Amino acid sequence: TAGSDERSGANSAQVEALCIAQGLPAALLPDYENSFGILQGVYGGNPDLDPETADTLTIGLVLRPWSERPPWSSMQVSLDWYRIEMDDAIVQATALNYIPLCFDARVNPGFSPDDELCRLFSRDPVSGDIVDLMDIYQNIVGFEVSGIDLQFDWSFKAGPGDVGVNWLASWMDYFDSIAAPGLPPDNEAGRIGNFIGGSLPEWKWNLNLSYTWKDLSLGGRWRYIDGMRDREFDDYTVPSYDYFDLFASYVVEEGMLSGLTLRAGVENLANEDPPLVASPVGANTDPSQYDVLGRRYYFNLTYRF
Repeated sequence: TAGSDERSGANSAQVEALCIAQGLPAALLPDYENSFGILQGVYGGNPDLDPETADTLTIGLVLRPWSERPPWSSMQVSLDWYRIEMDDAIVQATALNYIPLCFDARVNPGFSPDDELCRLFSRDPVSGDIVDLMDIYQNIVGFEVSGIDLQFDWSFKAGPGDVGVNWLASWMDYFDSIAAPGLPPDNEAGRIGNFIGGSLPEWKWNLNLSYTWKDLSLGGRWRYIDGMRDREFDDYTVPSYDYFDLFASYVVEEGMLSGLTLRAGVENLANEDPPLVASPVGANTDPSQYDVLGRRYYFNLTYRF
């Protein structure tokens, strides 16, 4: 496109030559503007994929109190550090990513139309517009991810019953991804958008609190998701989210109904709506990360005999 960074940069002559080699009519080149209409192509799998390979390193630590006296005796903390290095990672190729990389000197230093990424699209011989996209699964160089998982468990007497605490927290230090040879690592931690399932919050946790008295158990849950920045629009941020759930259960231990368990609860108590994501993504949010159903109630009966 005329006036783009590629056409006005240090490699503008090579970029223009590549456009012509791809099929853009030379007469249209000086003032060419892509129509940006609906682009058609193929979306799906790829039989030529290489298998992913990974090296995983984990170090774990479990801490328990020295005292055997309640309430400290039931306390336990576990910490797990991990680092995963994935080679030939399989990802969904999208035109927003591979078209700019076709004209990137770091990835395609010879500005060859036969470059692997350049072959994922074609040009209309009359208009010069991009056609026949190949949004198929591809192997990238890989990624490396590291972080810490924490679990805290504690139970103690309080009045006639018992209090239970369970905290599961996860901190992602970094998620370095390399899409193509020649590119530096791109830290994806704290990013959201472009595809469902791609949300990578730095912090997440579930805090569960319960109180059990005889056959009755009452509890609540706090689910936390850290705020993130959009992958495509760096200035657009999604705030942190807090979800609260309440639940209760009653177990019948005696009588004709012995073995019956009643459970009830409400999820997403505050009826939080999922956030909107600025970059193109189905449903305008990430349903793999956020609650898209709103407040809901449940009641369950289980009978064992």
